Amino acid sequence: MSAITDPDRLAALAESGLLEPGHDMAQLARLTRLTTEVLGLHAAISVVDATTQHVIAKSDDALAPPQRSPVEDGVCALVVADGTPLHVEDARASERDPI
Repeated sequence: MSAITDPDRLAALAESGLLEPGHDMAQLARLTRLTTEVLGLHAAISVVDATTQHVIAKSDDALAPPQRSPVEDGVCALVVADGTPLHVEDARASERDPI
């Protein structure tokens, strides 16, 4: 079984409510803006379900509707699958969707 489709991980994601319509993303939006202010970097918070990478907050338009891409197109699935941090020197140069 892949970490992407791990039932415990998917149950925890569902229980978090992060993908529920109307979930309050204000705190996550503030976190991405603070990251940008302090570090001077673009910040995003993404979650990965079994098929989709969901960008739920971004520092440049943190209150925009969530963006989605197929799980195989994003870098976040690599982190979930490997279970270790992933360092990307320049996400703009990545062949995968950086967020």
